[in-house]
Amino acid sequence: MRAASEAALQAGHQKAQSEVRQEVQKANAVFYSINPSGGGLRLNAAGTRAQNAMQQLATATGGTAFVPGKLEDLTAVFGRIASELRAQYLLQYYSDNKASGAAFRRISVTTPTQPQLRVRAREGYFPKK
Repeated sequence: MRAASEAALQAGHQKAQSEVRQEVQKANAVFYSINPSGGGLRLNAAGTRAQNAMQQLATATGGTAFVPGKLEDLTAVFGRIASELRAQYLLQYYSDNKASGAAFRRISVTTPTQPQLRVRAREGYFPKK
């Protein structure tokens, strides 16, 4: 009985996470997560699940999740986010996909192999109507 209720709870969480990810992707937003509890705090199951969900949401939208060790580290986190936002490049393309519908379309962004380059991009997009 307990396993069934935990499975239902987990399924509900996954559904909610999927819906939030879809809405953020539809908004074409980059999501940054900051959990100032720090790595020293032992997260319970719910906290760990939430932290993992925030990491997945950030990754899916081209953002980053931060877990600063102490409140004093927040200044550096905000500085890094500001630096990333100033150093972004915008790539655009026109799809030749003639298929209609509102289904999510996956994309992949790569660069020639160069160790100093790092690509972080959203997983895809929802076509405009």
